[in-house]
Amino acid sequence: MIIYIHPEKLRSLFLRVYKSDYSNFYSDLYQRHAKQQSGDHESLFSILETKQQWDNACAESILKQIPLLTRKDITSIHPNNRTYVTPSDIEFISYTSGTSDGTPLVVQWSHVDNYYYEPSLGLDIKKPLILHPALNKNFGHTFIQQCRQATPPLSPVFADYQQMPQSAVLASQTEVDSIYTTPTLAEHIHPLLQKEYDPQKIKLLVLFSETMTPTKKEVLSKLYPSAHIANVYASSEIGQILFHPTSEEIRSNIDKMHILKDAVVAVELIDNELILTMDQNKAFPLIRYSTGDHFHYDASDDSLIWKGRDSIDTVKVNGMEIRIEDIEHALTYCARDIGNTYQFHIYSHTHSTNTREQIKIVVETTIKHTTRFAQEEARDNIKKALLQRWKLTSSATLQDAVDKGLVSTVEVSFVEALSLQSTKTRRLVSHF
Repeated sequence: MIIYIHPEKLRSLFLRVYKSDYSNFYSDLYQRHAKQQSGDHESLFSILETKQQWDNACAESILKQIPLLTRKDITSIHPNNRTYVTPSDIEFISYTSGTSDGTPLVVQWSHVDNYYYEPSLGLDIKKPLILHPALNKNFGHTFIQQCRQATPPLSPVFADYQQMPQSAVLASQTEVDSIYTTPTLAEHIHPLLQKEYDPQKIKLLVLFSETMTPTKKEVLSKLYPSAHIANVYASSEIGQILFHPTSEEIRSNIDKMHILKDAVVAVELIDNELILTMDQNKAFPLIRYSTGDHFHYDASDDSLIWKGRDSIDTVKVNGMEIRIEDIEHALTYCARDIGNTYQFHIYSHTHSTNTREQIKIVVETTIKHTTRFAQEEARDNIKKALLQRWKLTSSATLQDAVDKGLVSTVEVSFVEALSLQSTKTRRLVSHF
């Protein structure tokens, strides 16, 4: 489903990468795809040159013929061989840490054309604390530009997400009134802000790069009782904030986002996965990039609702879809027993009495209980909540999956530290 498209921008982008003297990345990619599909790579681009006026129907038809771009497609090619400007036009180079797949992604950037984004999101703030890896490492200069063009202008305070105690001191000395960060970092800095500052002085939390589940939002609302919470969308590959809620939605606690159309060429959803086409970075534009992020589109108000990240917030195994949002809902019935630091590890398992492959679920939690009796009682409560309250479908519980032999067992393990350590909260860990 194509949600938004700008026909002339799309045509210009296609022609620019096809005729480029600097890189053959996209033309080679499309040629390989055409051979695999027994299609004609040249005929596609001949349409771009001969048809002068593009309407939406034409642009959509052409777009659908273009293969999707994956992270693996990008990382398999050296950055110099996928850069569409001269070396002198490269203003900076960014990278993603590769926490999801272990492979850093290096992207060269040319000048990013100015487009209007209101960092205050229409609320009364003046000094946002920037505590976010992408904004801190790579995109501070464009964000400063956007802060200064706001009405009234904002003065961003760039902290260090790797030095949280110092960041809390900085927040105090500069008297920040808002924070741009991730949900995990918002939790981590809270006790330090209590020591150095006052979390109640934070009037706005702008959060991105992780799933904002209802449970997580409730936790942050209690930690920052005076703050409105806005969930926006961006990523390190993209480098810019692209979707955000309106000020009315933020004040009404409605979790929706709207497309910042000046920053994109096309926005699609394929099986609910976000596919982006962008030309803001002339050095390496993205054409039909598979983000791995999932959304629901509400046509009534042209909005997007975040649904999580594939293999991180949702795991599909043996015909079952395991969603962290469903798990968190079940665990609200035993919140004191499991705490807020836990992981679900999903294993393939073959029981000795059954040759059929099954799923084994191991729940790790770092919560400490005062006695062994209290720990065993907590274990029973957690297992009971999961088996009876965890809905895998609208009608089937986890207990139903156990009865059908799809799940062999559920174990609860109390640990000193979670098995998988990450700068982002990882609730689901698939070992398939």
